[in-house]
Amino acid sequence: MDIYETELPIRDDLRAAQEATVLGWSRPGTWWTGEQRLAIVTEVRRARDADEIPPPWVRASEVERPDLHAHALPAAAVDAIWRLTNHPGTLTADWYNKVVDGFGDHSAALTPLEYTELVALVAQANCIDRFADGLSLDRPTLPQPVEGEPSRSAPDGVASRDHWVPTVESDVREVVKALSGVPAEHAASFQLAAAHYLPVSQLYDLTADRNALTRMQVELVAARTSKLNECFY
Repeated sequence: MDIYETELPIRDDLRAAQEATVLGWSRPGTWWTGEQRLAIVTEVRRARDADEIPPPWVRASEVERPDLHAHALPAAAVDAIWRLTNHPGTLTADWYNKVVDGFGDHSAALTPLEYTELVALVAQANCIDRFADGLSLDRPTLPQPVEGEPSRSAPDGVASRDHWVPTVESDVREVVKALSGVPAEHAASFQLAAAHYLPVSQLYDLTADRNALTRMQVELVAARTSKLNECFY
């Protein structure tokens, strides 16, 4: 699979990480089917490309426009995707609790680990699509969904501790283990991070250069990007 047709010198590790991620979207995950996972990515693209973006206090699923709705997803998932994509700096614990409660509609509620997998997919989709947008490339074409059911398997010891979502206890920093309640997406997200930023093993080595950039230059770019993305961490 070659997701980019371009003469630009995109590094092999970037291509490989992105191609593996895109293929992974089409397969049954831990809590969502392949069809639902692709619907999440499609909804991320709708959210980014919308001519009019609802303000954060308006639920996207309640806006009467057909392009706001992915029929394979519950309304609370659509609302979460739009808020995560367009208003990440406005997230609160109260909002998260409403999402997992389905905003009062228990038939549309998400479990905390369903939400965790959704967050991971939203982050992956925004990472890859914004990479393509920034280089004026076509975004990767989404594959056909692979049939099958999610594994619905939670790791031993997963529990709510210092995050809104359940995590696995470990000695790593909080941001590193935020997705650990869904190990497959935790690994997929850090595979992308290793190619676009740094491998986890080098996070605390401030002498680790990255290709043509020194570590200090890498951190300058990372800090500016985080600021623009309203990352409070």
